[in-house]
Amino acid sequence: MMALSQQKDLQVMAMSHIVEPSQIISGATMQGIKFQLRLPADVKNWLELDAQRSDRSMNSQVVALLRERMNQQAIEAGERKTAAN
Repeated sequence: MMALSQQKDLQVMAMSHIVEPSQIISGATMQGIKFQLRLPADVKNWLELDAQRSDRSMNSQVVALLRERMNQQAIEAGERKTAAN
């Protein structure tokens, strides 16, 4: 269970827009959530090289790639809404 001081810190961060309220999940910021992922060797090797080219850790590269895809989907969803109108 999270200490009361940690909960207050997260609330203050959210109120001062250091962390968006949507980033607080069960009392943890997105940075604190661990997620285990199994990758085929070729994907892991590609990711490692791609991270090096971008001067990022593999974890940071995965996050960057996922956020890029999230943005693409949001744009595509907006275009679909516009086309439907």
